[in-house]
Amino acid sequence: SEVGVGSTFDVRIPLDIDKNPQAREGADEQAISCSLAGMNVLLAEDNELNAEIAQALLESEGIVVTRAADGKEAVELYTSRPAGSFDAILMDIMMPGMDGYEATRAIRLSEKADAADIPIIALTANAFAEDAKAAHDAGMNAHLPKPLDFNKLKNILARIKKNGTVSL
Repeated sequence: SEVGVGSTFDVRIPLDIDKNPQAREGADEQAISCSLAGMNVLLAEDNELNAEIAQALLESEGIVVTRAADGKEAVELYTSRPAGSFDAILMDIMMPGMDGYEATRAIRLSEKADAADIPIIALTANAFAEDAKAAHDAGMNAHLPKPLDFNKLKNILARIKKNGTVSL
């Protein structure tokens, strides 16, 4: 090895700089402090352990959780209940049979009055920008990577409770 001889690498990572982090922190804290008690959430998750953990965390906040083991069951549970039965849907992406993208498209295309408006949050181990875009393209409102950051989920649910919606 010789000093000054060899390869040179230039790495550029595009990042957005938060110009006012205190304002964002305050908004996050305010949203998290909002009570989530009484919300009704449909949780579509095929992994039993992940579903149990998510359900326990959500129920600890007073949220009523209805579980679906796959996309097909999630669509059936959603369409079989009256409009407004669920405040949000937490949708795993990788499920056997009907995946989260297909289930979301089926929900959005259903005849229910709230089909176009119900917030659907993608839960996925895939955390790349193209995964968030695929979730958006399928009709999802938000994208949360696994392992789940429960504070981020609470923040999203608080925004849904306050505003009725959330976007990517």
